[in-house]
Formats: sequence, structure tokens, C-alpha cells
Amino acid sequence: MSNRKVFLILILLILPILLLGIYNYFVNEFSDAFAKGYFGESESKSEQKSQIPSTNDDILYRICEDAICELGTPSGYINSVGDTIIPIGQFYYCYTDTIKNYGIVLDHSGNCKALNNHGEYLYDVKWYDNGPDYLSDGMFRILKDGKIGYANSKGEIAIEPQFKCASQFNEGLAKVSYDCELINGKGHTKMISESWIYINRRGEKIK
Repeated sequence: MSNRKVFLILILLILPILLLGIYNYFVNEFSDAFAKGYFGESESKSEQKSQIPSTNDDILYRICEDAICELGTPSGYINSVGDTIIPIGQFYYCYTDTIKNYGIVLDHSGNCKALNNHGEYLYDVKWYDNGPDYLSDGMFRILKDGKIGYANSKGEIAIEPQFKCASQFNEGLAKVSYDCELINGKGHTKMISESWIYINRRGEKIK
């Protein structure tokens, strides 16, 4: 047998092996690229799972009987896994749509109350301007035993309730009085005192 024929036989034997190796190489590369999303597909399942936001059972979400949660619509709260924390109808209305630190509700007697993210009562919230007092300069007014104090944006009591009258904070100061007369006017209550003082956000008197 000539050398040329031997060479051709060797080529015919080796060529399929080379082609199979090349085929397997590109198949593996294509599969890896596909899994990593190089071709516009989604990431692998493990990567997708790591990007899913973790849930927090301590956050409460408002639910309502109607599609629109208007004032007076029966409402309540569930946590992130769907457990009912505050049943619908327990309060007349739930003002806060998502409770992370504190939320405000209106009970059936017309009192505004603050609850923590476990549905537990914290304190009453002062009624102001046809609704619960709102954050002003990072503080809002709260009530305990008929006295007014202040809570911060996290719902924490910043200044213990102790005042008979108290205004909202503005530019770091609030006007308060331990001795005050409340006079009901047309749609609002007027506070009259001869002993007003100013306090800072730490509750310290400003001279």
C-alpha cells in the first residue's frame, strides 16, 4: 500500500474525531452563554433568586373592602405573607397605607391612634386640620392623658406629653404652654395663653 493511501486512511479516521470534538466544544459554549443570558434570555435560577427582594413580616399593608380606600372605607392590615394583623372593620379608617414603623388609624369613637408595625397601640395623635396631625419639621403632636407631646418621623416619642397647648414645629422651634385655654371657633380651636414658651426638638426651653 502506498504512503498516499495510508495518509488518506488516517485522515478519514481522525477527521470525524476532530469534528466531534469541535461540535461538543461549541455546544458547551452555547449552553453556558444561554444560561448566563448572553442571548437576551433570563439569568439562571440561582441568579434570579438572589435578585428577588426579601420580604419583611414586620411591614404591614393596608387592605380595603372597596377598590378605592376613601375615608370611611372598611380597612385593615396584613403582613407580607398575607397574615391578617388588623382585621377589616376593627377601626373606622386606616390612614397609613404601609406601616414600617408606625401607622395612624381612626377608631369608631373618632380618636386618632398610632400603632406600631405589630398592630399594637402606641398613643393618640392630635387631631388637626380635619385629620391627624402631620409631620412638620420632622415632628407631629401626640396625646397622652390629655397632654400634648411630640413624636418623630419613626413614631418614637421625642418629647413626652406634658403641655396643655402646643403648636407644630417650624424651623426647629415649637410654641407650647403648660397653662392654656382652648376656645372652639368656626372649624378650629383657638389656643390662648399668657405663658407661651418656645422649645427646640429636644424639648429644651429656648430663652
